[in-house]
Amino acid sequence: MAYFISKRYQGDAQEEDIISVRHTLVFGGYAGCIGVMMFTILLVVMSTPSMEQDSRYISEGMELHCGWSVVLLGSCSFLISICQLLAGAHMNRHSAISFSILQLLGWNVVLGVVDTGWNIHYVGLGVFLISNISYHWIASHDENYGSELYRWANRLTVLFTLCFGVANVTARHTTYVREAKACAVSLEFVLTFSSMLANLCLIRGLDGYQNIHMVFERR
Repeated sequence: MAYFISKRYQGDAQEEDIISVRHTLVFGGYAGCIGVMMFTILLVVMSTPSMEQDSRYISEGMELHCGWSVVLLGSCSFLISICQLLAGAHMNRHSAISFSILQLLGWNVVLGVVDTGWNIHYVGLGVFLISNISYHWIASHDENYGSELYRWANRLTVLFTLCFGVANVTARHTTYVREAKACAVSLEFVLTFSSMLANLCLIRGLDGYQNIHMVFERR
């Protein structure tokens, strides 16, 4: 079955194209979530070639492998953002659309750490996490996309965000730096996966529709 199906209708005074985007939207969203989870693991593995070295954060892997991070994580996050934007438009929630755009901007700042530096990186990370949690709070309580699993996934994201923040600060102010950083890196992975679980719940909501169309109507 073709991913894009276009039908044209002509009338006395108008002409419109109706394009089916369901398969591309849903499959792209699932692929984006899986891609983020797989590549973040690969990024840390590539950045920590020896078990004798200290564990590295995902962000440190982004700094060392900026090109691949932008290509893979940037592409995956773009696919997820499309799903979020269309779901936000379907919910008719301007706040959800705004948070989705802020997420993408914050995430791109995170990916650009090699040029922006760590201070701006942390600002971008904060914008991304707050926008991510806010978006999914709205969507998880929407009648079309919300579910108990979705709400729990977002609650876990909030919890792991707080735990990661505490662990990150602790790793900078303790004599057991290696052990504390290893704990923080583990929590960063868990935070990433809980965030992707929330995105998967949103995409599952989109997958529940038999048809999703875009309509192009001439003036």
